[in-house]
Amino acid sequence: MVVENKGDGPRHYAVRSRKGVNYTKGSNPKPINGEVIGYIYGGRFVPASERPGDDGPDSASYGSAALVRRESKDILDDLLNTMDIKDALLTYVAAFLKVTFPGVKSKRVSTMYTKSFVSVWHPGLQISSNVLTDLYRRLGMDGKIRTRFGLKRLEKVSGDSHLVIDGMLKEDNSTVNDLSGFSFKSRVKGVKDISIVYVYDLERKEILFSEVFPGGFIDAAAYSRFVRDNGITRGILITDKGFPPSKLEKEFREFPELHFLTPLKRNDPRIKNNKMMEFEGVLKDTKEGILYKKATIKGGRYLYSFRDPKKASLEEMAYLRKNGGGKTFDNGKFHKKQADFGTIVFLSDQDLTAEEAYSCYSDRWTIELVFRYFKNDLDIHTTDAQDDFTVIGEEFVNTIAS
Repeated sequence: MVVENKGDGPRHYAVRSRKGVNYTKGSNPKPINGEVIGYIYGGRFVPASERPGDDGPDSASYGSAALVRRESKDILDDLLNTMDIKDALLTYVAAFLKVTFPGVKSKRVSTMYTKSFVSVWHPGLQISSNVLTDLYRRLGMDGKIRTRFGLKRLEKVSGDSHLVIDGMLKEDNSTVNDLSGFSFKSRVKGVKDISIVYVYDLERKEILFSEVFPGGFIDAAAYSRFVRDNGITRGILITDKGFPPSKLEKEFREFPELHFLTPLKRNDPRIKNNKMMEFEGVLKDTKEGILYKKATIKGGRYLYSFRDPKKASLEEMAYLRKNGGGKTFDNGKFHKKQADFGTIVFLSDQDLTAEEAYSCYSDRWTIELVFRYFKNDLDIHTTDAQDDFTVIGEEFVNTIAS
């Protein structure tokens, strides 16, 4: 054994074992020192021992992590086929931790990674706030990689799949990016937002991918760009009134497997011209007693109208609360409005049954549950990044988390 002077501190005098001797012709034998076996401290020998935590934690969070792992293997496969293996795993694990530890901030992901079984399944990743910021920025800078991932998700979509395109505003009061802006809704609240447009697969019940736009961006103006840039060439697009199909005339002509089902504004002349409020029957297998009418119009298009008596009653009560009380009641105006309560009319290029069209409409609202989960349960209703590219990259990871 040999004692080495290591300088100040509790490991000042390290004790090494003798590993052997190096014999060189013409010179004195030189000892070969081995590993440190202990230290001299306070005049006594203290054997070297394992440091606490050297082998990681003795226990780790398993239940929720196991569920996420089971349900997201295909996402990991698509990421691995999209980008560098290390970045793919970092992206996947970052999204993984957002789900298993809702509201986790970048500065705490390293701790959450260590205490979760994700560190057992995907060991050796160096995850920190700086690492994630760098990852988000690089993801945000590379639209090709994000599009490639979206195309991988779209490969699972069939020609008759129902795709919902919708948008969500997310609070972002940053002063150092160009995406933060006042939307029509947020201006009233005095906060700035970014706009995130999603495509959601009704059959698979999942968001396929998303794209970030400035907070004040008009949805209809982003419609064509979103569909074309992300390779959406097949499926039935179920949109809202902010996404008129007229914005996609070129895409519908170019991609024959791409179709639409979109609601009309209540003052659209096609509703009155085709007498869509003169209903022809009640939908089968609906407890609510939904009235319907279907009509074929020029250009190979179809109109589908529905009236939900429960929603009609709620709209009527809301109208009377707003326009009653101390205000002068206008009975003529009330009866004119009353005919529209609880109604909705859709335009489509698909010849569907009334039941199919209504099912698409009613199922569409599952994306609102996704948005609610996104904002409230995952607790990612505000951005955790600053510059444009970092915001875009983080939202890419948030979409995977959702």
